[in-house]
Amino acid sequence: MEQETRVFLNKFIASLCVKGIDSIPFAGEEFQDGISAVENTLKRDLPADKFNMIAEAFIKVPVEEIYQDICSMFMELNGYGISFSGANNPQWSTMTIKMQPYSARRIIADDSVFSINSQILNSITNEFCEAAGVPVWEEF
Repeated sequence: MEQETRVFLNKFIASLCVKGIDSIPFAGEEFQDGISAVENTLKRDLPADKFNMIAEAFIKVPVEEIYQDICSMFMELNGYGISFSGANNPQWSTMTIKMQPYSARRIIADDSVFSINSQILNSITNEFCEAAGVPVWEEF
């Protein structure tokens, strides 16, 4: 996995953490719909050269048309702020976010490898949650 993609995925996880989300679906249609929403938003809002830096995360398996590569990439991050659980092993169904908000804010703020506008990061987090059916508390 390219360094920019790893950093982007960590920023995405950190953004979920900052919103108070402690778990997301990791298998099935909900996850696929969420990642599709993220891809569409990034293609629309990021400059093409910036999107191309992280495009490997959004490669679909040709026949099944699913985002399997990003699942593998998340699995590589296992233990670094996230873990996985599921009733039907080895089909993990839930990704648990085990990141402290302080660490999450530091990850988001670090632009040394890959920078992404905070509004875009917030937007893709909201889009993922809406498409994947993850409830998000309104911020006041």
